[in-house]
Parts: sequence; structure tokens; C-alpha cells
Amino acid sequence: MGVGLADVRDIIAGTLRDVETIGTSPVIMRGLLDDLRNAERILGKKLRDHAIKHGTLDGRFTGAQSLAMQQQVLQTIDYVQDRIRGHTKEQAANAINAGVQRTITTLEGLEKRFTGIAQPLRLRQAEQLRHVKGTASGAWARQFPTSVDRYGDKMLGEFEEIIRAGLIAGSSMDEMIAAITGHGGPTGKVSMAAKVTPAGVLRVRESDIPEGLFVRHKYWAERLVRTEVLKAYNGARQAALEHEHDTQFPGMKRKILAVLDKRTAADSIAVHGQIRGIRENFVDGAGRSYLYPPARPNDRETVIPWRTEWEDSADNLSDWEKVCIGEGDAETEAKLEATMKAIAAGATGPAAKAPTTPMQKPKKPTYQEKVEGELRGRVSYNKYAGATWGGEPMGDVMPEHGTWRAYSSLRGTRNLISTHNTEDEARDALLAHVNARLSNAAKSIQKYNEKGYKEAVAKQDTTTMRRMVRGLLYDAGALPRDAIFSDFADHMAILPNSRMPDARAWHEWDGRTAMRRDVFEEASSTDRAKYHSHLRTMIHEELHGSTNFQSSAFYRGYGATVEEVTVEMAARKISSKATGVPVDWYWGSYQPQIEAVTKVVQEEVARVKGTHRGTKDRVAIADAGIGMRSRKTTRRPMYDADGILDQFIDNLKVPTKAKRRIRERIVAEVKAPR
Repeated sequence: MGVGLADVRDIIAGTLRDVETIGTSPVIMRGLLDDLRNAERILGKKLRDHAIKHGTLDGRFTGAQSLAMQQQVLQTIDYVQDRIRGHTKEQAANAINAGVQRTITTLEGLEKRFTGIAQPLRLRQAEQLRHVKGTASGAWARQFPTSVDRYGDKMLGEFEEIIRAGLIAGSSMDEMIAAITGHGGPTGKVSMAAKVTPAGVLRVRESDIPEGLFVRHKYWAERLVRTEVLKAYNGARQAALEHEHDTQFPGMKRKILAVLDKRTAADSIAVHGQIRGIRENFVDGAGRSYLYPPARPNDRETVIPWRTEWEDSADNLSDWEKVCIGEGDAETEAKLEATMKAIAAGATGPAAKAPTTPMQKPKKPTYQEKVEGELRGRVSYNKYAGATWGGEPMGDVMPEHGTWRAYSSLRGTRNLISTHNTEDEARDALLAHVNARLSNAAKSIQKYNEKGYKEAVAKQDTTTMRRMVRGLLYDAGALPRDAIFSDFADHMAILPNSRMPDARAWHEWDGRTAMRRDVFEEASSTDRAKYHSHLRTMIHEELHGSTNFQSSAFYRGYGATVEEVTVEMAARKISSKATGVPVDWYWGSYQPQIEAVTKVVQEEVARVKGTHRGTKDRVAIADAGIGMRSRKTTRRPMYDADGILDQFIDNLKVPTKAKRRIRERIVAEVKAPR
């Protein structure tokens, strides 16, 4: 039975409504016009090929279908062009009215001969694959850094364009796969397997494919197209269900259905039949949570509408659906359980798990997990470029076969693993070396609490003391260097006297620290001021360890001044927050140097702003001291005093116009501590 005039008119009107829904901006409208023109080219070629082969355009269903789609595409192109020119919806609709009448006549004639020819253009589905910069829209592959690394942003855009045009043109899955295969895909060194580290993508396996990935391995193209088309359809269906829920059926829910055959994976078996709210996520057997499929490549699930009242009856439901809503008998449940086990036994992927209901919130990471995750997040691994601290490769690396290198930019220590056996062996050896170092580093940063710290003092457990102080630094935003790169990171000596005049404690550049016994014993005092004094000294020495300098070679002139002033001011602020004792900006170690630097800052700020800021300038110096050692910034190693002065000026929160003269005056006026 063919469709009538009203039906064809409704199809065309629906297509134009979709244009208005999609075309929310001139940029998107122009993109839609490009997609329509690409679809028209696809249909034109199909019709030419069909005419050459069969001698007619509409003598067969395939040709008639292509002709019907082409007529709608041409009509929609005219409408979109009018809208881009600035016409209103009414003006654009009136302008194409004559064309609409011709299209209706054509479609009705074709419909009489081939039922089902008149189909709406799949504009909403195609729009699901349009990538808008700064959003998560576009191809499903864009969600995965490994896919972006393999194809690149430009190539993913080309894939999206091909599939969008195919959807609008009504192309079959095989036709879209052929189009993607014809594209060729990535060439040269192509990533065949990769994993995501907190710092980026690590390629596990590469292949040299000059002819293109999809030419050599067609199944990659098949997987890409199937997954993206499913994403487009389910995304459009989700938008439609949300609209119906919000405007007509507030009680509507959704049910997810999997294709059950010998290729069904265990994670799909577990999610099949789940009923969720309109904006509530499904959870599959692998623990993945998602609003609508696909949840992984080659996922074949689909979502259908579901109403609460439908759950009252099992009429017209499959055996599986009856079990899902609790209306299956024992025999049916046993049979389906056996089927599930049989499928799962031959399925790939993790074993099926029962879905979590209700949804569980992600487990909050422990303090230790947070620290370790952040440390690992600052390391990336690359062949030849090696592991880099904060993403900054250190120095030029000569390529050697099978060599993976690691560099640290905080200290310049080179961790080198080099073998000439196999690339995998070299990489694995480096990863094991760096991972062991990072794991130990994470353990050396411990959450501070006063009770635990005093217990460690009573036992003279200097390892725990230093680890808790590093926790204070970490929470303040600083990352201790010694915790990561020094083999003496937890060593602290307690000595009766200092080897340096009047020094309460001192720090060696290999990571060791030492403290006078009387200063150490201040930690056991009931006097809050003494405890604060002890803790400030501990923090001071630990902050020296977080400087990204190579040795004591820089420690002269204004370099030594800036190092000591920023360390001391930062230590006062951090210790005050930990103990609750008010900050005393005017008493303590290196006070002459602190006053000299503060005077320069205050005078130059006053010169620019017209007022002195007093304590605010001291706070700015303390904050600069923490910022110079921030765990969130990339820092190259420094080898001279100019480097530390540059870092101080960069982190000093004062008017930009004052910074140049502050730098010049510190170099000229400030003397080094003795």
C-alpha cells in the first residue's frame, strides 16, 4: 500500500523541521549544506551507475530509492540556501513550494510502484557525527585518546563527513564501509595498539602501512563505520525520547536490548533488558556506564522506549523480556541462564557481571592514590624521547634502535634504560624502572596530622616525620623533589650541634637533612609557639629539596638570597596554617634578606600603583615561594642564579609593570646570606 499525498507532504515537512532544529547557528547551517551537497553527489553517482547497468533510473527498487532520496536532498538544499541568505522560515518555505509539489508528485509515482520509497532524510542521525570544537560531540572515536592519536583530528573530521553524507544519502552499511576503505585511512607509522597513561597515549605496537590502514585491514573500516552509525542512530533516538518525555510522556523510560547470538559478548549479555530513566545511565557487564550505546567498538545494542504501565503485563513480550521484568517462569529462567552461560563461554572480554542497581558513585580515591596518580600523571613515555617530567623532553636524544630513555626535568638526573635486543624489552625495562621509582615516591608523601607527627617524634622516626612534612607541602601545592629523585629522601640526622654557625637545620643537595637536637625536641613541647618553630624549620629544609636546581653551584649572590627568602616565607605560611599559630612575618631566619626583598617589592608596587601594600607584599612573596615549587607546573632544571630569579618574578603576583624593575633592583642591591 502506497503513501498518500498527506504522508509524502508530512515527510518533507518533517525534514524541513529537522533543518530548523539542527541549524542553530550559521556555521552549523553551512555545514549542513555541505553535507547535503556531498549526499547529492553520492546519489548522483549511484543513479549514473544504475542507469549504465540497467538502462533506467526507476525500473528497480534501488534506482527508485536513490531517485526519491535525491529529490528530497535537492529540495532541502534549496531551503537551506534560502535560510543562509537570511530568509525567514516562511519565506524559504514559500520559495521552494513549487519544487515541493514536483517532489511530491515524483515520490507518489515511485511509491505506487515500490512501497516504502518515501523515507525522511536522516538529518538528525547525521548531525550526531558533527564535531563542534570544545565539545564532546562528533565521532564516537573522539572519546578515546588512542583513536585520536591513531587518526588525528583532521582525519576523524574526514571520516565524520563521509559517514554523515552516507547517512543523508541513505547509503547502506556496505556502501559507507567502501567509502571509508576508499579513503585509505592513516598511512606510514600507524598505531595498532596503545594505552592511555595519566600523561598521554603510549603506543604499544606500531606498523608501517604505506598503503593505508583500511586498505590493508578492511575490518578496521568495518568496525569504525558500524560503531559510528550505531552512535548516530542511538544519539538521535535518545534526543527524540528526551523530547517526548519532556513534552508528552513524563513517565517514559528506556530499555536496552542486545543482539543475542554466538558473537554476543558477556558485557552485552549483562546489560540486555535493563530499564532505566530517560536520562539515567545503563551499566554493562564490564562496569561501563553510558547513556546510550555504543559502549565499545562493535557494540550492537539498541534502546527502545518503555512505559511504566507496560511492566504490568507480559503480553507480547519475548521470554527474555519476561524474565527481565520478573514475569518469567522457573523453566524459562533456567533455559535463559543456560543460554547466557553458553554464550559467555565463547565470548571475548570480561566475564558478565550483574548490573549495579541503583547506580553507585565512583569510589573516592584515597590520599595515597591521589598522590600516586598525580605523580604518574606528570610522566610520559616515548621511544627515544623517553619519559619526561611534566611533558618537557630534556635535551636532544640520538635515536638508537630499541632504546627508550627517561629524563627528569626537576633535577636533570637521567634514568637510562638502553638495550639492543628488542624494542619491547627496552620499553618494558624502562617502564619497570620508572614505575618503581614513582611508586616509592608516592609512599614518601604522607598525610600530615599533628598527633601522628608527635608520635613519630617520640620514636625518633624521622622517616615518618619527613613524609608528613612532604604531605604538608603537597597539600599546599608544592612537590618535593627529593621524594622522587633522591636515594636519601627519608634520611634525617639529629646532631648535638650544627656544622654551620647558628643554623637550626640544614639540607644537603643529595636529599639528606640534619637538625640540631634542641630544635628537634621543640616538637615535643606543649608550647604551641615552639612546636610551630620546629615545624617551620622542617618545612624550610624540605622546601629546599623541591627547588629544581642541580646543585649548590647556584647558591651565591642574589640566587642564594631568592632561594632562602622564598623558602622561609613559604615555610612560615605553610606552618602557620598547619599549627594555627599566626604568621610572624617580621621574625625568623634570613630576616635581613627578607626585609631587603620586601622593600624592593613594596617600593616598585607603590611606584606603579601609588600605594604600599604592606603585609600583602609579604604574602605575595610567600605565595611566589610556593608557586616556584608548584606540583602543577612544568619546570626545567636550572643551573644558575638567573633561573631562580626568573621563576620568582614569574610567580610574584604584582603588577606586570613592576616586575622588570624588581628584577633589576634585586640583582643590583640584594646581598647573599652568609
